[in-house]
Order: sequence, then C-alpha cells, then structure tokens
Amino acid sequence: QCEFVDIFNPSAGTGSACINITANSDNWTITNNHFYQTSSYANLITNTYYSIIVNSGSNHAITGNYIGGTAPNCGGTPLNITNGTMDFDAIFFGASVGGDVNVSGNTISNIAFTTTMTIGAYPVVGIALQGSANYTCGSSGNGNTIGDMNSTGNITITNNSGSGSLGFIGIY
Repeated sequence: QCEFVDIFNPSAGTGSACINITANSDNWTITNNHFYQTSSYANLITNTYYSIIVNSGSNHAITGNYIGGTAPNCGGTPLNITNGTMDFDAIFFGASVGGDVNVSGNTISNIAFTTTMTIGAYPVVGIALQGSANYTCGSSGNGNTIGDMNSTGNITITNNSGSGSLGFIGIY
C-alpha cells in the first residue's frame, strides 16, 4: 500500500501521470493505493492528467485503489482543480492493452472540477477501458465506486466557459 500525494505537475508543460505503464509491460498489479492532492490546482494546461494509465501489455490487476480528496481513502476536502482546459482520467487503459485485466474495488470520489473548456468533452472520466483486453470491471461484492450514492455533490463539474456542453463518464 502506497500514498501518492500531490502527484500532478501543472508547470511541466504537459499532462502528468502518477503511474504510467508503457511498452513491454505485462502482469502489473496496482493494489490498495491512495492518490490525492493536498492543495488545489489552477490554470492547468490542455493535456490530460491521470492517476493510473496503462498503455500496453496484458494481464494487469488494478484493484482496491482510492483516487480523490485531500487525504487517504478519498477523505478530507475535495481534490480541487480549477480554471483549466485539461481533463482528468482517474484510471485509463489504452488501445494496446490485451489479455485478462481486472479492474475491481476501486473508489473514485471527492472531486471538484472547474473548467473553461469550450467544446463538447468529458473533462472527468472515472475508468476508461480501451483495447482488446478481456476486462473484468467489478464483480459481485467488489465493484468499482465512482462518486457516492449517499452524498450529493461528491463529484462536481463546473463549466465557466459560457459555451459548449460537457459531460462526465463513470466507466467506458
């Protein structure tokens, strides 16, 4: 179990990824970790920010992770991102991922996102599943949780651009 704290680098000129699995990578297990920010980020650039991105390989397990908030277990105040034109994907699997992949028991919650995007887009994505993998995305008693059924406003998206429509994707 690890805590990944203040993982984004808004001054880098590109997006950021806390865990980035790329070429020649099979059988990764990323389990029971906490990804959170202790301070707000403002004016982020147009690139995507990820907590976990898997771009290749096969037979991965991403389970029991917590993404969001300002403390472990998605606790504290919301992970707060404001005034950017970028997007945030909590867990992302790219088109080159194959084999059997288990994505279960993850929690993505306590996020406040304010954007100035002007095009139809999805500024916040919980879990993106691309490629030809055989995905197991949750199971009986071990599903993924995105947001919180017991509280209103657990994930909020505010569009300050004055135009365009934005959406939210939990899992796709």
